[in-house]
Amino acid sequence: MNKPATIAAMLAVATLLTATSAHAVDGCKVLLCLAGNWSNLSQCRPDVEQALRDVARGRGWPTCAMGGTSSANLQWANQANCPPFYSTYDPDTGSWSGCQYDGMVSVRVDGAPWSDLFWSSSGGPTSTRYYDQARTALGTSMDPTYDRDAAAYVPLPAPAQPDTRGDGG
Repeated sequence: MNKPATIAAMLAVATLLTATSAHAVDGCKVLLCLAGNWSNLSQCRPDVEQALRDVARGRGWPTCAMGGTSSANLQWANQANCPPFYSTYDPDTGSWSGCQYDGMVSVRVDGAPWSDLFWSSSGGPTSTRYYDQARTALGTSMDPTYDRDAAAYVPLPAPAQPDTRGDGG
């Protein structure tokens, strides 16, 4: 290979590596941001949003080797982890049909549950459930969306059961 072709190839590889790293996010920063009200922190918003976009595009969740007993783990939404006020139900059968959010990122700090971030691959608004340890540490700086949605939730009444007594009453 001649010298200009070698230089061109090296530049192409460098460009690819630069483009790839531009999309990579620091998993430790994302973990730290998710432990707070990340959507109100201008330093956090781009990294968390990029991590969520990456996952929506099939890329892996960022990791933090220095997290110790703290971690952030991604789960796709399912009936077990989707709160009832974010769940959707089939109107004909009443069975669970989905979740308003596509996934949940569970954050643990010092090995204890800290928060669960509910997110959508469309990039729409998120909602965060905070556990007692986080509530104590964060005070009023928490995202109020989850608490507001939970307080507004009114469960649907159970469907009426048919009268099986046979006496018409």
